[in-house]
Amino acid sequence: MTKTPIIYVINALPKLGPVHVLESLIRAIDRRTFAPVIICLRGKDPKGYDEVFAQMGISIHYLNRSFVELELMTSTVARQVMRLADQHGANIVHAHGYHPDLVVSHLPKRFARISTQHNISRADFTFGKGKWLGRYMDTRLWSRLKHVDAVVGITDHVAGYCIDRLGDSPTSVVTILNGIDTATFCPLPDEERMILRRQLFPSVTPQGLVWIVCGSLSKLKDPLLIIRAFVYLLSVEAIPRDSVLALIGQGELEGECRNAALGLEQQVQILGFKTNVADYLKAADALVTASHSEGFGLNVAEALLTQVPVVATDLPVYRELMLHDPALLELLYPIGDAKALAKALLASRNMKIPLELHQRLREHLSQERMAKQYEALYQQY
Repeated sequence: MTKTPIIYVINALPKLGPVHVLESLIRAIDRRTFAPVIICLRGKDPKGYDEVFAQMGISIHYLNRSFVELELMTSTVARQVMRLADQHGANIVHAHGYHPDLVVSHLPKRFARISTQHNISRADFTFGKGKWLGRYMDTRLWSRLKHVDAVVGITDHVAGYCIDRLGDSPTSVVTILNGIDTATFCPLPDEERMILRRQLFPSVTPQGLVWIVCGSLSKLKDPLLIIRAFVYLLSVEAIPRDSVLALIGQGELEGECRNAALGLEQQVQILGFKTNVADYLKAADALVTASHSEGFGLNVAEALLTQVPVVATDLPVYRELMLHDPALLELLYPIGDAKALAKALLASRNMKIPLELHQRLREHLSQERMAKQYEALYQQY
C-alpha cells in the first residue's frame, strides 16, 4: 500500500513543548498509512531530539536558515520547502511554530497547508519578545494564517482564540488536544513511589512535602511567586522544615530565583534541565505552576496522568485539562496572588485524584487519541 507522506515544518528540534508533541504524534501515527518527514528551518540541535527522530527512521532536512532570513526571505524559504515536499511526493504540509507558519502560508494552494497553534500568541509573543516586537510578530502571524487551509488549536480555548483572530477567513479551525505518553506518565504503587522519592530527595522525611515546578524560569511562568509562597509557608511553620520545592527548568530568572532562595538551598532546589521529569512527578505531592498564559500546559497534563494534584493559576486551559472536575478546580488560584497560592499549596496536601477520574484523564489526554484525530484531519485532503 502506498503511504501518504506528511511534511512537518518546524524551526528546530530542541527538547521543548511543541517538539515533545511532534514526537508523540509521530510515535503514535499509523506508519503503515503515513510517512512522516521533518523539515527544520534552522540547523541541527546537538542537545535536541534530532537523534531520537533519526532512530525512529524519520527523514530530516535542515535548511540552516537564520532568524533574519526566515523573517525577510519567507517566500524564498517557502520555495525550498516546496521543492523538498515535491521530492517526497507530499501534498500535506504541517507547520509548528511562528516561522514555519509564515513559510507554509506561502506555499501554493495545491498543498494542504495545516498549522498547529501551541499558544495564545498575543500573550506569549509579548512576554517573550517585548511589547513592540511581540505585537509585530502577532499581527504578521494572523495575517498569514488566513492563507492556510486548517488551523489546529491544541485546546478548545486556543481554538476559540484562533476563530476570533481569523475572523471571516475561510481557514477552518479544529481542536485536537495534545497527547501524552501514558506509559511513561503513570502513577507508581506507594512503596515504589517512596523508594523513588528517597532517591531523588534524600533529605525529605516521610512527613515532609515535595512540590515540583516544571518549565522555563521566565516572567511568563512566574517562578518567583511560587518561591515566595513556599518560603512564607516555611516561615510560619505551616509545613515541615524538610519540605522541598524543586524547580526543573532554565531561563532568564534563574539568578533571581537563586537570590530569592538564599539560605534555603536545601529546601528550594533549582535543578535545571532534566530528562526524567516523569520520575520527579511520580515522587511529588503536587505540581505547581504560576503561568500567566498557556496554550496547553504540557506538564500539567503529565502530572494529572501521573495522578499528581496540580496547583495552578486559574486559566481556561487548565480547567479544560482537568475536565472541569470540582475537586481539581479547588487548587486553582488567581494569577499573581501569592496568598491564594499558599492556601492552595496547603490544600494540595490532602488531594487525591480518584481512579475513575484518572481513567477519564488517560482517555482524554492519550497520544493515541491525538494521532487518530490528526490522521482523520490528514485524510480530508
